[in-house]
Amino acid sequence: MEKNHLQAEAKRSERFTNSCLWLFRGHVIGGSCMERRTFLNREIISSFVWVAVGLVFCGGGVHYGLFAETGPEPGLLPFVAGIILSCLGLVVLISSCRSVWEEKKETERFFPETDSFRKVFFAVLGLCLYAFAFEYLGFLITNFLILIFLMRFIEPSKWTTVLIVALLTAGSFHLVFRIILKVPFPRGILGI
Repeated sequence: MEKNHLQAEAKRSERFTNSCLWLFRGHVIGGSCMERRTFLNREIISSFVWVAVGLVFCGGGVHYGLFAETGPEPGLLPFVAGIILSCLGLVVLISSCRSVWEEKKETERFFPETDSFRKVFFAVLGLCLYAFAFEYLGFLITNFLILIFLMRFIEPSKWTTVLIVALLTAGSFHLVFRIILKVPFPRGILGI
């Protein structure tokens, strides 16, 4: 029992030493450094990008105003979304930096699943379409359609589930932001 404990402690010490060597010299003794470094670089770069995007959202929100005497201004939602996005980017940044200290069991690819690139492409496409359609279709209809799009193309679900979730979520957004908070989102061509 004591021998197993000492072996486990020696392995932990060796992993820590190898991680430190990798971090400061750029290579791991006896490991696949290039794949791991590429993965960590991608994670770190993407987390910085998301933090920057979040800060841009925060800046835009402040530009449009956060609060007035009459209630929340149009910039409140982008500001809050920017804070959340920046915080999530920081979480990814911290976790990727911490993973330097831990040994990974297998090499992770940038797109771990075979259709990961397709999912990312559809998510970005959906968000771009959302941005363009928001003014013309309005808040309620655009949210309903983007949820259907994402739930069918990103992670395909049954049509009944998709429609129920999209309807309830878009309705909840409408209730909270349009009715309760009275945020002046575009009404769109149908005036809803």
